[in-house]
Amino acid sequence: MGAKKNETGKSKSIYIDRLDKIRKALGIKTAATFCMEANIDKNLLSSGQKELTTRHLVPILTKFPQVNPYYILLGIGEPVIEGFGKDDSFVAKYVINELQNVQMEVRTLITENTKLKCQLERQGRKRKQSDAKSTDKQKD
Repeated sequence: MGAKKNETGKSKSIYIDRLDKIRKALGIKTAATFCMEANIDKNLLSSGQKELTTRHLVPILTKFPQVNPYYILLGIGEPVIEGFGKDDSFVAKYVINELQNVQMEVRTLITENTKLKCQLERQGRKRKQSDAKSTDKQKD
């Protein structure tokens, strides 16, 4: 899935494009109004930003629980869940909670990955030093 160009010629990610379709499905006239109502950066829909984070998704799903999170993330289904009532907000809360859990898990994995890379680099340096010492001993 490629990126589209917006009015300013900046490349627009599929996620931002999907949010713009959601805005239209909600009947909100401008991107700035949508962002303001969702309490996110007012330039998000017009920016060249490629990725969405829970920092963007949580406020959107909190303000508009009828928005289909699968549509935002995967492009599956319709932008807005038809017949979504006030009693169904628990679904949005569940999805928001799961997104936050996944984000925490990703951070943990990145930290672990960084630590493992450092350990591998140290082992590689030790091995080179050991090989160099062995070579020096063999020369003697």
